[in-house]
Amino acid sequence: MFFSGDSSARKRVDLGGRSSKESDRQVLLEQARLDRKRRLELRQQTSAAIKIQKCFRGRKDVKMTRSKVREQFKVTFGAHGEKANWQCFGPDSEFLPQLLFFTSNNSTDVTILVEACRLLLQYVQQNGNIVSLFSGLDYSSQNHSLVDFRVKKLAYACLHAIFHNRNQWKDNLLVSSTYPYLPVVVLFETVTCLTAPALPWNCTVIDYLSQRKVFLLLRCIILTGLHDVKTPLLRGSVSSLEHVLISLASHVGQEPCYCSSVDQRWSFSLQILSIPFLWHHLPFFKEVFWANHLGRHYMHQMADFLPNHSSIVLNDVSQEYPGHACLLGNLTEAAGVVLSDLNSSSHTAIDFLTVSTFLLGLLPCMDESPRQSFSPFQIKAMLPVLVWKTKLEHGSFIEVLHHLLQAMYEGILVDIPFATFFLSKLKEKSNFLHDLPSLDPELYRHLLFLKHYKGDVSELELYFVVVKNEYGEQTEEELIPGGKDMRVTNDNVISFIHLVANYRLNYQIRIQSLHFLRGFQQLIQKEWIEMFNEHEIQLLISGSLDSMDVDDLRSNTHYAGGYHHDHDVIVMFWEVLKSFSLEYQKKFLKFVTGCSRGPLLGFKYLEPKFCIQRAAPFDVAEEDLDRLPTSATCMNLLKLPPYQTTEQMRTKLVYAISADAGFDLS
Repeated sequence: MFFSGDSSARKRVDLGGRSSKESDRQVLLEQARLDRKRRLELRQQTSAAIKIQKCFRGRKDVKMTRSKVREQFKVTFGAHGEKANWQCFGPDSEFLPQLLFFTSNNSTDVTILVEACRLLLQYVQQNGNIVSLFSGLDYSSQNHSLVDFRVKKLAYACLHAIFHNRNQWKDNLLVSSTYPYLPVVVLFETVTCLTAPALPWNCTVIDYLSQRKVFLLLRCIILTGLHDVKTPLLRGSVSSLEHVLISLASHVGQEPCYCSSVDQRWSFSLQILSIPFLWHHLPFFKEVFWANHLGRHYMHQMADFLPNHSSIVLNDVSQEYPGHACLLGNLTEAAGVVLSDLNSSSHTAIDFLTVSTFLLGLLPCMDESPRQSFSPFQIKAMLPVLVWKTKLEHGSFIEVLHHLLQAMYEGILVDIPFATFFLSKLKEKSNFLHDLPSLDPELYRHLLFLKHYKGDVSELELYFVVVKNEYGEQTEEELIPGGKDMRVTNDNVISFIHLVANYRLNYQIRIQSLHFLRGFQQLIQKEWIEMFNEHEIQLLISGSLDSMDVDDLRSNTHYAGGYHHDHDVIVMFWEVLKSFSLEYQKKFLKFVTGCSRGPLLGFKYLEPKFCIQRAAPFDVAEEDLDRLPTSATCMNLLKLPPYQTTEQMRTKLVYAISADAGFDLS
């Protein structure tokens, strides 16, 4: 058959697919693919079933083995370990291996563990040498590995038992160590004994506990023991939990140290220091943390770690207490003490600024963040030492102040009087000679004396230089080029006076002022501040000194510990406060809030609300009434004993608020 014409115009007909062989091949390939997929799923199901069977069989075997071990333990050492003695802790005894095989979710096992720890503490109290208890007479290279293994397992077993039973023991988790009959106290004190710094296994045990996320366990234990995050428990002595924290947290900077690196997410800094109001719940640990220079170490550790790991998310206790805000609040409270230490260096201040700037950047915006993270007392105590430690050489210090201004913006007044010339810089105004009294009134008087001097000014031997005296070092700086060779005369004395004033008011602090202004304007727009003069800006920062509305404070007060609005002690308290002069009312307000001025819009906007808590048991004794009232400024909390008479109330209050004390009356 022949075709003619243009081949491109011919109609093409699709005759319908491939050959039968190719179709059969595609069907076979698809079937093979489906069979392979089914076999793979079957293998996965079979593997998972085998693993589940092995798991259940393993659990069953472990359960049976534990039952056998319990029976052997019961025969050898008694049902509750009553047959055990000090020799049972030795390396040749089966007491500890069997004991450490028990679990913390079995009440009988926990009871045996507590009795064993009680026996251990008795030995330490009578003999003192805990090393010989575990190793016998020879703690040598031959058996120290076995001893170290048993000790670290025992320490972890004690902490895990407390963690597992924390809800059952929640009322006793933070009790004083003077209650040795409580299981919690026995277990905590055992851990303290096993982690004492002088022990040869100290580094091994603490490293093991750190690898097992011990600070996460302790965080959960502490939070369970807090009945109210804002209200600290009243204790007369250190708690056993604080003993453990002191022992573990103090294991830093020691040489030699063989501890391996730990994931910082589970470190002391991020787990313990992020607990809300930590220092008020653990006051004795606070003293050790500050006195032993631990603050410096942990600030440096966080400064090295946090800025490079911005993805780290701290656990929030609640929406009201974000983890970053709590960590920042605790560090801010510690910074005033740590940086005031004469032995601390500018590096510590820079570490704090690095950490605080990072944490402030992670906080929610102002409209969403909780209003309780900073105390005006903390800010006031912190700023001078930061200025001194950094010597105003680091712009990062000045720029971080805009974050502190954020706290002020949220309604927290700061009782810091800024000089008028400095407030002018917020309005980007230049300062002149008559602004000098707010900075250096003595220099201002001397310059006026020089201006009106009737004699020959050149006889005073003055030159166009200024002498700087910073931290004991005196240097000269020329006011104009060649100023050190140019004598001040009657003809140029006015220029000299204005050059000196300009140097002190504008030039000398130009870098610091620029950084401060830059940080300030990141938070508060320039247009917002232009409507105020310098005096009004100071009012925005620190509030008004005119008066204090006691009735307004009373209507916005909470009560705790058994007090209420109509309680006799409370009624008497408000009568006494109303009878105070304005000076003493302001002293009282500073005593309980850290600032002598109330919020601009009234005490309704004081955060947190002012609270009065009973500071004595219900069966009050005479010695309870001799106590002074105390305060916790970061919580705006007054701890008030139930005084019996108005005169006693007045005397105790006046003494407390007039003492000008800090944390020694907190």
